[in-house]
Amino acid sequence: FDLWRSPLCWAGQTINVKTGDNLQAVVNANPTSTTFSFTPGIYYLQSIVPKSYDKFVGQTGAVLSGAALLTNFVRNGSYWVSHVQVTQASSYRGQCNSAHPACALPEDLFFDNIPKSRVTSLSAVKPGSWYLDYRTGNVYMADAPWGHTVEISLLSYAFSGDAAYVIVSNLTIEKYACVAGNGAIGGGGGTSYWEIEWNEVRYNHGVAIVIGYGMYAHNNKVH
Repeated sequence: FDLWRSPLCWAGQTINVKTGDNLQAVVNANPTSTTFSFTPGIYYLQSIVPKSYDKFVGQTGAVLSGAALLTNFVRNGSYWVSHVQVTQASSYRGQCNSAHPACALPEDLFFDNIPKSRVTSLSAVKPGSWYLDYRTGNVYMADAPWGHTVEISLLSYAFSGDAAYVIVSNLTIEKYACVAGNGAIGGGGGTSYWEIEWNEVRYNHGVAIVIGYGMYAHNNKVH
């Protein structure tokens, strides 16, 4: 284990990335053993499949998000409506209790980082709750969005793939629409010897970190 932590394993270049970059395209364009330094800001709708020995390090204030920022709303009767591109799966894991019948559905809606309660029909929408019509992509809410940061989680993971010896450090990783049993950091997908350190992993629907073979996760805030 100490051998792969040697500086020789990360002798490649360092690339600064910024919000608005297509992070997967940047990773694909650079060789293995590259360090990617995240400048401060929110990186919306980003998922990454690393190469072996890649390193992803956040500067203070760097947030990797699986959500879309909603800014366009129209009034439709008693509802506020926005639109997203989303696909419903044929089935979802788990069984929900009667108090939270939509719990298996992975998308979540946030007002200023506070999640609203998801319901399974338009008629059930009331203040504090919301509904997503998968057929149209319409998001319905009863609360007025103006003056709030409104986000909906859409992507299923932040980091995944079968690369080896990857480091993810000092990032806030939030709002990924991972289903029950899957993680925003998906170490169960064939990864080996990843190191996950000093991150804050929050507001993700399923699991924060799924431990893969030889993974070392330490000093993370997971909630």
